[in-house]
Amino acid sequence: MQPFRVPISIPDTQRVTLTQPFGPVSNPLEPEGPNGEPHFHYGIDLVCGDDHHTYGVAIVCPFPSITITEKTWEGAMNPTGNGIVGVYTDAEGVVHKIVLWHCSKINDAIEYKEGDVMAYIGNAGLVFPAPSLRDPYAGAHLHLGYYRGDILTDPLTAFDITNPYRGPAPTQALEMPPAQWVVAKIEAFMAPFLPQATPPAQPNQPTP
Repeated sequence: MQPFRVPISIPDTQRVTLTQPFGPVSNPLEPEGPNGEPHFHYGIDLVCGDDHHTYGVAIVCPFPSITITEKTWEGAMNPTGNGIVGVYTDAEGVVHKIVLWHCSKINDAIEYKEGDVMAYIGNAGLVFPAPSLRDPYAGAHLHLGYYRGDILTDPLTAFDITNPYRGPAPTQALEMPPAQWVVAKIEAFMAPFLPQATPPAQPNQPTP
């Protein structure tokens, strides 16, 4: 099988780098593996330079077409992560499923063609280093999981990370999620010091 291009669009001056491989790892943050491994990474982690260059990079459709079957979105910087799952069935009837995690934005469409922008890389969810007030872009990366049929498979067997799509760099001046994250942190810090709204009094209920 000819490998698919990695689903990332970056300028010619950037390249995609693998930061964590698929399979058993020593990282204690990763969950138990499918065969009882103490810690297992169910995909690969990819960056496009440092955190600031990676945050906001476009995630594109790597197949002739894709149908988005699941979306998880709870806010750009939510601690549980944002992601999409998409499937493509090739001419031989093989189903290819990808799982894309840590998105800063997810587009609304369900159907895409090759090269269409589906989402943008972010740092929502479990990332290291974690974003902070000092650096809200920290930890930005793309987690790429892959299933061939129903079998969890190393994405490096299907995707060529040396062959990304090419397009403009993200305009981070227009990317608001880090600013939103900072505001949310400030609001959470200030909450104990702010007056709490008093719930409206309930009318007396008649005695039966």
